Amino acid sequence: MKRNNLLVGLFCLGVLALTACGGKKAPENPSQSESGSSISEVSSSESESESSSSSSESESQGESSSESESESQESEHTHEYVFEDFIWTELPGSYTAVARYSCAADDAYIDYPAQMSKTTTPATCEAAGQNEWHAQYDSHEDTKIEVLDAIGHDWNEPEWLWLGNLAAANVTATFTCKNDPEHTHVENAVVTKTEHVDATCVMDGHDTYTATVTFGGKEYKDERVDNIPAYEHSDIDNYGFCELCGEYQGTELGDPDMPTSLAGFAAGTYYYRFNIDEHYVYKKSFKGPTASEFFFFAKYDGDWAPVTIGGTYSKINQPDDDYIYMVLELGQPISLEDAFFQIDIDCGHIDGPNAYGICEHCNQYLGTTITKEQYDTKVTLPFVDDAEYLFVRIELVAGQHINLLEEQDWSGHELYSEEYYLSDNDLNFEEVTNFNGLHTGSPSNINHFFSLDSDELENYDGFLYLVGLVDSQSGLENADITVSTTPHWPDNYGYCLLDNEYAGTTVAWSKFNTQQEFHYDHAKPVFIRFEEGYAKTQESTYAHIQYKISSLTGSTIDHFKFYCADGTWSEITLTTDSWFEIPAEARPSSSCPYIHVVFTGPSNATGTVYLTLQYQVA
Repeated sequence: MKRNNLLVGLFCLGVLALTACGGKKAPENPSQSESGSSISEVSSSESESESSSSSSESESQGESSSESESESQESEHTHEYVFEDFIWTELPGSYTAVARYSCAADDAYIDYPAQMSKTTTPATCEAAGQNEWHAQYDSHEDTKIEVLDAIGHDWNEPEWLWLGNLAAANVTATFTCKNDPEHTHVENAVVTKTEHVDATCVMDGHDTYTATVTFGGKEYKDERVDNIPAYEHSDIDNYGFCELCGEYQGTELGDPDMPTSLAGFAAGTYYYRFNIDEHYVYKKSFKGPTASEFFFFAKYDGDWAPVTIGGTYSKINQPDDDYIYMVLELGQPISLEDAFFQIDIDCGHIDGPNAYGICEHCNQYLGTTITKEQYDTKVTLPFVDDAEYLFVRIELVAGQHINLLEEQDWSGHELYSEEYYLSDNDLNFEEVTNFNGLHTGSPSNINHFFSLDSDELENYDGFLYLVGLVDSQSGLENADITVSTTPHWPDNYGYCLLDNEYAGTTVAWSKFNTQQEFHYDHAKPVFIRFEEGYAKTQESTYAHIQYKISSLTGSTIDHFKFYCADGTWSEITLTTDSWFEIPAEARPSSSCPYIHVVFTGPSNATGTVYLTLQYQVA
C-alpha cells in the first residue's frame, strides 16, 4: 500500500513539472475550465524543491513508504488561474499586449499573447488625432490610446486680388493651407503709392502701388504698376529733332540705295536720315508729284549746312555724325501706287586704284577686263597718261594657253615696266615671273604663253593681272590687246612652240608640178612645206628643184623665204611666171626632209598666191 502511494506521489510530481506550476507553464487551453475565467491545477508550494529532489527520492528506495506518502499528502494543492488583466508593452512606433492569468492561492501566473489590431484617426490642422490599439484574448478585450497632437496650418504664399482703380483699389490677400486647400484665410491689405516716374516724349512714366498685410507674424507685400504713356513729340525742328528731348524723330534709312515707297502719303513734311561714307558718291531718284521738294543737310564743325544731292552723282564730305538728313516736303497727297524716292550710291574711287588696279574701299577692279568671250578679238584700251599705270586683267580658262598680242609698236607707245600677277579670292597678289607677256606678231618662245590647269586655277580668283607703267609724253591712246588662243603658235618655220606640231599647210609629193593656191591675210605668216622632197632629190634624174609663182591677186607679198636645212633662210625676190632654182642651201636634207616656204602679205591687204614646185630632169 505504501509502495502504491509512493508511485502516485511521483506521478503527481511529474505532472507538476510538465504544467509549470507557479507561472512557469500555462495550461494548454484555459477555456477548458468550467467558469472560463479560472483554471484548476494540482500543485505544491514546494514543487520546485520536490521536483529537483525527485531523482534522489527515487534512488532512496530504502525509505519507508509511509514517510513518502505522508509528505506527498502534506504538499499537494490545486491552482485556480483567473484572468487578471492585459499587460501592455511599448515597442518603437507600436504597442503589443498579453493576457495575464493569476493563481488566487499564490503568486503564480500565466501570460497569453493577445490578438492585436490598430485604428488611426489622423490629426488635422485644428483637431487632435489618435492611434487606438485593441488587444483581445478569449472573451477579454482592452484598448490603448495614443493621442496625436493637431498639426496646425502650413500657409502658402498669399494670392492677391486687386479690385478697382489702382489708386483706390480694394486689395485682399488669401492664404491657403498646404495641408488642406479647404482651409483658407483672407486678410485685407493696406495700399500705398510707393513710386512715381513722370512720362516724357521718349519714355513712358508710371506709378507703383504696394499692398501690405501682416499674418502669422510675417509681413507680405504685392506691387502693381500703373503705366503713364509717353506723350507726342509736338515740337520738331527743321531737321527732324524733338526740341524738348533732343531725340531724332524721323525715319532711319538703313539702306538708302533701296527704293522707299511713298504710296498713300498725305501732304506734309517727312524726315529721313542715312549714314554716308566719303569714299562714295550720291544722287537722288524720285517718282511722285511735282509739288514736292527735297532738302538735304549735314553737320560740319557743329553747325548745320545744306548738302547737294541731285540727279547726278556728287561727292559729299564726311559729316560730324556721319549722317545726311533729308527733309521731304509733299505739297499734295500721293496717289501714285509706285511713287518712291531712292538715294543711289556708288563708290567714287576717290583714292584711285591701288598697285593692282583695285579700289581699296569697294574692292572693285578699275582697269580693263578682257573676258573669255573676247578671246582672239582686239580690245581697245582706255587712254592712259604719261607715267600713269595701265591696268588690264584677263579672264582665264582652265587648260587654255593664251598669249598677248599688241598692235605693232603701239604706234610708238611703250611701257616703262610690265608685270603680271595672280590673286586669290581675298585679293592677295603674287607675281608671275615666267611670262614675257605682250609681243608683236607670232610669239617667239614658250614664255610668251600662259595657262593654268583646273587644280591651279582653283587657288586664284580666275584672272591674270597686267600692270604696266606708260612711257610716252603724250600718253597711251588707242592701243589694243588681243588675247590669242590660236591652236598652234608657230615659230619662224611654222612649227608650234608648245608641241612642235607643224602649223602650216603640208603639200604631198603627188601635188608637185601642180599649181597650189595659198591665201594670205594682212601680215599674218603663211607656212607651207612640201613632203618627200629629200628622197626624190637623191635620184639623179631629179637633180634640180624649181619653183614658179604663176600669178598674184592683191598687193605684192613680202618676205618670201625658203627654209634652209641648217636653220637659215633664203629670201627670194619674186617674179611671176618664171621658173627659178631653189637655192642649194634650202634643198631637203636627211635631218629635214621637207622643202619649207614662208611668206607674209602686206599689213593692209589680203590676197592669194599661186605657187608651183617641180622636179626637173637633169
